[in-house]
Amino acid sequence: MSRPSSPRTGWLAYYDELVGVWSRRTGNRHDAEDAAHDAIERLLKADASVALKARGYLFQAAGHRLIDRWRRQDRAEHIPLDQLGEADQLILDDPDAPVRASRLADDLANLASRYNAFLLANHGPVVVGKSLREAANNTEELEETARLMFTLGDRSIRYLTDSEVAELRNV
Repeated sequence: MSRPSSPRTGWLAYYDELVGVWSRRTGNRHDAEDAAHDAIERLLKADASVALKARGYLFQAAGHRLIDRWRRQDRAEHIPLDQLGEADQLILDDPDAPVRASRLADDLANLASRYNAFLLANHGPVVVGKSLREAANNTEELEETARLMFTLGDRSIRYLTDSEVAELRNV
C-alpha cells in the first residue's frame, strides 16, 4: 500500500508521518517532535546526497535520537568500587553463589560454539570471538539486535528464510 501523495515537498512531506509514528512508538508526542526537529536540523545541514533519501534518513535519525534519550534516562549512577565506603561494600552472604557462577560459566561455554553473544539478566552482555575484533563486532551486533527488539516492541517479527539469507549473502 503506497502513501498518499502530499502537496508538501522536501522534509515537510514526511513531518506528520514521522512525528505520528514515533509518537505511537514512544507514547510521548513531545519526545517525538523533539527527535523529529533534531533529525530535520541534521538533514538540512547535511550534503545533498542525504536529501535524496530524506524519508529514510529522518526516520532513522529520529529513532537513534530517541534511543539515546532513553539510554540517558535509564542510566544509573555508577560509583567505582574503590570510592565506596566500608558500609557500602557488597556482602556476599550467599554460600551457593560460587557454585551457581561455575554452572553459569559451564553452560555458556557449552553454548559458545553455537552462539556469538548472550544477554544475561542481572549480568549484562557476554560475547565471544576468536579475536578481540571479532568479539567487538559481536558486541555491536548484539546491541543492534537489542535496539531492534526495543524499537519493534510487541509487533510480530518475520524472520528471513534460509533461502532469503542465502540470497543476501550472494549479493
